[in-house]
Order: sequence, then structure tokens, then C-alpha cells
Amino acid sequence: MKKIALLLMLLISTYVCAQNSNTTFGIKSGINLSKYSPEIFVGGQRLADYQFNLGFYVGGFSNIEISEKVKIQPELLLYTQGTKTVVDDVNIIDERRNISNSRFEMNITEYVISLPVTLQYFISEKINLEGGLQLGFIVDRKDKIIEDPFSNINQEEITPTDFDKFDFGINIGVGYNLSESLRLNSRYFIGILERDDIIKSRVLSFGLEYKL
Repeated sequence: MKKIALLLMLLISTYVCAQNSNTTFGIKSGINLSKYSPEIFVGGQRLADYQFNLGFYVGGFSNIEISEKVKIQPELLLYTQGTKTVVDDVNIIDERRNISNSRFEMNITEYVISLPVTLQYFISEKINLEGGLQLGFIVDRKDKIIEDPFSNINQEEITPTDFDKFDFGINIGVGYNLSESLRLNSRYFIGILERDDIIKSRVLSFGLEYKL
């Protein structure tokens, strides 16, 4: 709750700044690579390997000029995040007591409505560094079993009903102005809220912003 209150305070201060600053609006879209952390170890042996999943994001933003070098950018985004979970060396014992190694693989995809607020600092006319907070609400989640050594049915899709809906963390990134209206942007989201008592999100995004 303290993290959510902090973000709300930041949004209020952003709104106040917008009343006395030059504000522009735009749309943005791109792709991301996401995974969970930390990896799970039992007895010194890795139980599950979290690998990157490919996703996307789309949304809008407002850009508030505080000074020539400093801007604040609140955004409203819809994006996907998740992970590929791989468990190697799964021991299978058949009816004759023969042991064989197999593999379990599952893709987890979360659909998120996100509210990032970033502070941008322009080190030159075209290049900026940025950082800020991001609050996300997970509206849906799909678990797709790709490879299951205990079942003959592959590509099975499951919709979990019990999972933590809120995500919270920090963003760091860099941007490059291609023109007055078009900008390249890359960010790395680091989840600091532990979800389901074990996982945190990691999302690396690449995309374009267009000022309207």
C-alpha cells in the first residue's frame, strides 16, 4: 500500500506540474522480452530455469516539460509479460522400472494494464536518460504447457484463477529523438513487489513513440 500511495502522490505532483508547463501527448508501441526471477534452487540444484518470453506493448503518454533538460512522462499501457519455464532432467520411471530423463516446458503470459511515470533527463538535444516507477494490474493470465513428460497431450492451455494481480517496480531506460515527433525508446523494468510469495518480474522493452 505504501508503494501505491507513493505512486499516487507522484501522479498528483505530475498533474500540478502539467498545469504550469508545456505538455504534449502521443502514442507508443513496441516489443518486450520478459521473464521471472529469481530462479528456484532446491538443495543447491536449480529446480526451474526461467527464460525470456516475447511480448508487446501499446498505449499513450503525456510529456510534461519542466525545463529545457528535464521532462516527466506519465503513460497508460497495455502489454504482455511472463516467462518461459523449463525444467530439465525430469526422471521418468516406466512400468519396467527403467529410468529416463525428460523435460518440462511451459509458457506463462500475463496481460497487464500498466501506469509508468518516468523522469527524463536530456544529456543532449537528441539523447535522454530516464527512470521512474511503474504500477501494473494483471487482468488475465494464460499458462500454456509446451512439453509435459507426464502427459501425451501437448500445447494444453490453462487459465489460472488464483494469482497476485498487482505488480510494482522501477524503470530505467534511454531514448533517442529521430525527429521532432518520433522517438526510439528502450527500458528495463525491475519488479520489486514479490508476487505469489516467490516471483518478481523483469521486462526489457524496445519501441517507438510518436508525438501527436
